[in-house]
Amino acid sequence: MILRLWLFRWFGSKAYKSFLISMLAYWGIISLIVEIINGLFPGVVPILLSYRWYILILGFFYVFYKSWPRSSFVYQISDRDTSIELKIADAFTVNGALVVPTNNLFDTELLGDPAKAPSIEGQLIQQFFDGNSDYLKMEIDRQLSKDEYKDEIQSNDDGQDIVYKTGTTIRIQKNEKIFYLIALTKLNEHRRAYGSEEYLKLSLARLWYWISERGDKGVLIAPIFGTGHARIKIKREEVIKSIVRSFIASCSSKTYCDNLVIVLNPRDVISHQIDVEAIASFIEYSCKYAQFDLDIKENIGTGLS
Repeated sequence: MILRLWLFRWFGSKAYKSFLISMLAYWGIISLIVEIINGLFPGVVPILLSYRWYILILGFFYVFYKSWPRSSFVYQISDRDTSIELKIADAFTVNGALVVPTNNLFDTELLGDPAKAPSIEGQLIQQFFDGNSDYLKMEIDRQLSKDEYKDEIQSNDDGQDIVYKTGTTIRIQKNEKIFYLIALTKLNEHRRAYGSEEYLKLSLARLWYWISERGDKGVLIAPIFGTGHARIKIKREEVIKSIVRSFIASCSSKTYCDNLVIVLNPRDVISHQIDVEAIASFIEYSCKYAQFDLDIKENIGTGLS
């Protein structure tokens, strides 16, 4: 996987072209310096030429290092004491509180075998709840039994599942790791999860608002949710842009997060040929020219397109 990621980033992002151009530029600069020295101090050039291979090798490794595709990009939001980082990594290896998307029933049995579930929630069960979804469900029910969640119930017909509003968020802590579970998707008549761009934007707005009011101030980790089981019909790049715009807009009234880390799974980068540098450029521009709404409220969380 590491080799495949390296090859894709090196050739897919045109990093090799940057290396070749930089190497030619380096060689041109060295040649110019030698010509100048030769004109001023002719006796020095033979000494320099005796070290030409060392100079060439040093330049090669320097340019190679500078041209190496980055796996992390961090940008400070203008006029705010918080930043957004784009990182290629496994979300569970990054330090911070992890956002975990789920359905609006908070039903963990829909995942089937958690050991085979590729979703963030499936990995959560496998890595922190001994592969048993019942353990996670018990913790979820304990949180939802609190009085604050009575207003989050959308429907509660007798004999039917309790349905929560889109964007309902709960906080779970396990082994000193904090997780924010958010109701992102709904279920169809076949109990299959589905989502939409509208659900995504609403969920993000309500997630930021909940964390700003009740969450822990620190590092927040956001995977590219909504493109798997949620079946949202937009590209991963557009999901990231929605997350960025929404988060920046949510910072209008207060700073509630030290750093938002948007995590790209290495497999997604390769299989979906994600242009990481283009996304990083978008985040850099959005942070530099951030626009805020001082009247932001719970139902506002999407920045200007």
